[in-house]
Amino acid sequence: MAMSLKRQIMKDAFFYGVGDILTKLIAFLLIPLYTTVLLPAEYGVYQLLVLFITVTMIFGMTGMNVALFKHFVTIREEEPRKQLFTAALVWVFFTSAIIIGIAYLLANPLSKILTGVAGRRDLIGLSAVNACLETIILVSLLIFRMEKRPVSYVGYTITKVIIIVAGNFVLLRYFDMGVSGILLAGIIADVVILAPLLWRIGHYLTWPIPAKLVSSMLFWGIPFVPASLATVILTLSDRLLLRYMADFDAAGIYSVGYKIAGVVFLLFTAFRFAWGPYMFELAATDQLANRTYPKVLTPLIGILSLAAVGIVGISPELFDWFVGDAFHSGRIVLIPVASAAIFDAMTLFFGAGMQTRDRT
Repeated sequence: MAMSLKRQIMKDAFFYGVGDILTKLIAFLLIPLYTTVLLPAEYGVYQLLVLFITVTMIFGMTGMNVALFKHFVTIREEEPRKQLFTAALVWVFFTSAIIIGIAYLLANPLSKILTGVAGRRDLIGLSAVNACLETIILVSLLIFRMEKRPVSYVGYTITKVIIIVAGNFVLLRYFDMGVSGILLAGIIADVVILAPLLWRIGHYLTWPIPAKLVSSMLFWGIPFVPASLATVILTLSDRLLLRYMADFDAAGIYSVGYKIAGVVFLLFTAFRFAWGPYMFELAATDQLANRTYPKVLTPLIGILSLAAVGIVGISPELFDWFVGDAFHSGRIVLIPVASAAIFDAMTLFFGAGMQTRDRT
């Protein structure tokens, strides 16, 4: 049984890994475009907007994705599963509308913080819309992960990224839209895949939804909001600190180095997507969980460590080939960022007891 489970996890991780590697590889090819078309300061502004988008998604989600995942994989009846999914999707539509309204009202002060000037309301608006669409798509795609259908998940993800890359080349190279073009390309990709995605998962929608169900999901998921914000502070707020401690140029240069080192995070993400359902299923039997978790963690850490050493080793050639000259000093961040990915993988296992035992 353990060997069969291990093979199944490896199979799912392979599909998620291939999907993520292909999508990240395509996105990786945007680095020469960004570092050629955008100045370091402009790329720094874009990275701060990414921080805003990420924080906005956390509040829009309010832990509903985690609550849906946890309860969905532990329930076998069809109707309760439909109610769980519908409740999560309706909730993120509701929060998205509120977030767009708040972003409109606070556009000027947000623009001053994130771009350095108060007049870029357009960037704040595009970022808010992008965040809300991403939140809705994230919940919708969870169906494929919860049902262990990695091929469908990867198919939609790759399609979306291809549209984003094409949009970036057109809007940046030919229309010279700068940061606005990057955000608009993301919105176009979200809109293009959202309609067929909702049609594909439409059979999971049901009505009415018990109010008690929504409140119980929020009660379980909201404690993850501070944890998610803490993760953002650790992984993205450094750009904001650099913006104030140095300038937008420093934030942009640092972000390129971080993206190169992110290849190690990519490998971990592929595993994490596959591991999620099995983590909750194994937790039903303490003895099985205690025996299996260490056997999975050890090779994972070994693979990530080898990847980190490899990225750092070929970094001079990598920066010469793919990164504009103005961004080459970003190599200095490769070692600490790659190391952080390894420690992040460890926390997935060390925190499993809290997640699987409802100690959120």
